[in-house]
Amino acid sequence: PSLYKYLAHGQDNKLAHSSAMPRGLDDLKRYDPDVGASLEWLLENSGVEHLGMDFEDVPGEKPQPVNDVNKASFVRRKIKYILVGCRVKHLEAIRSGFWQSLMDLSPEAAPFLRLLSPMDWSVLLCGEDN
Repeated sequence: PSLYKYLAHGQDNKLAHSSAMPRGLDDLKRYDPDVGASLEWLLENSGVEHLGMDFEDVPGEKPQPVNDVNKASFVRRKIKYILVGCRVKHLEAIRSGFWQSLMDLSPEAAPFLRLLSPMDWSVLLCGEDN
């Protein structure tokens, strides 16, 4: 699922939104069930400051202890790093090659394909389970 989001939107893909459970958590639980379950547990429980976690655990983040107030932000950043951040070079190569092949096949249609959602891409590339 995250690959389709990346194909559709690139790095502008928003894995986070305003609900208690960040988007992307379900994707992460399919990719790495243990890490996904741990981050879900973190969101559902209080007193996380006693775990000694820090935003530094996510590469590129500034040091800041994780607490009950900022744990959702930490989880969103961790999910984004695991699903996209640590793979940007590889994902961008897939995305670039994918779009180039579409341009080669149909230069007229390719710009319109950018309007498709991640779900549309999933159906086009994998079909539907009926």
